[in-house]
This record gives sequence, C-alpha cells and structure tokens, in this order.
Amino acid sequence: MASLHLTLPLNFNRYKTLIQTQFQSLDLKPQSHPTTIRHRSTAVRAYRVVVEHDGGSTELEVEPDETILSKALEAGLEIPHDCKLGVCMTCPAQLLSGKVDQSEGMLSDDVIESGYALMCASYPRSDCRGSSVSSWTWWSHQHMNQNCGNTCMWARTQSCLRSTQ
Repeated sequence: MASLHLTLPLNFNRYKTLIQTQFQSLDLKPQSHPTTIRHRSTAVRAYRVVVEHDGGSTELEVEPDETILSKALEAGLEIPHDCKLGVCMTCPAQLLSGKVDQSEGMLSDDVIESGYALMCASYPRSDCRGSSVSSWTWWSHQHMNQNCGNTCMWARTQSCLRSTQ
C-alpha cells in the first residue's frame, strides 16, 4: 500500500482533520503529524558589498536579486552609468574580492577573468569589494592590447593625445 507524506504550513493545521478524513476515504494512511513544524527559511541573505569610489569607501547591503549599481545609486553614490543593461560599459569596476553573477553583462570571459565587472550587471553571490574604474583605465585594458580595429585606433589616438598634453 502506498503512503503519502505531506508537510503542511501552520495555517493548514485547522484543516488537518478534514485532510485525514480525505486520506481515509482514499484508503491512504497519513503519517502522524509532529507537534512542531519545521519551516524552510525563505529569508534571502543580503551580502555586504564595499564600493570604493572617488577616494571613499561605502558599505552596502545588496540582495542577491539586486545589482550593485542600483544599490550604489540608491545610497547616493555618483557612479557613471548609462544603459543599466550591461551593454554601454560605462560602469566598470575591478572586483577586488568576492563573487558576483554578471552573466547578463556583455564582458568577455578574459576581461572577467582579469577581475573586472560591470556594476549594472553584477549580482552579488558573496560578500565582496570592488573599486570603480576610470573610463580611461577601462578602455585601455579592454582595447589597447587587442587587435580590434577602429576601437584600438581610437584608444591609441587617445593615448597619443594624453602623452602630448
């Protein structure tokens, strides 16, 4: 004979008798219900994220389903950003410690492996620390050492202009 095991939330306790009656009519034997019910925790842990920006350091509590950029902006940090979709590349950061999920962003694997992330597409997966990166540092890392045509030409031109100033 098969048996059916159910763990019911507390608000279903008043229906216990009705359910047992249903089991009997189906010729099923319910297990004795414990007096204390264990609940699975549905609480989501917020991660501690430290953002270094403009010479300062700000600690944020970021939920796993929130981006670091959204929390930083909410906290009043003036982080450069544009699309908030991981495409425009205006919110780069160097991940100094911890882990983030940035699967929604457009960074290449080698850039991610170098420790870079886009704040708008970074969801924390542990406590972490990151430092915002200037656009010049970002572009030079992203393009200077790659054979990437016009973009590299633009970066090299900018480099020449900087060296003559």
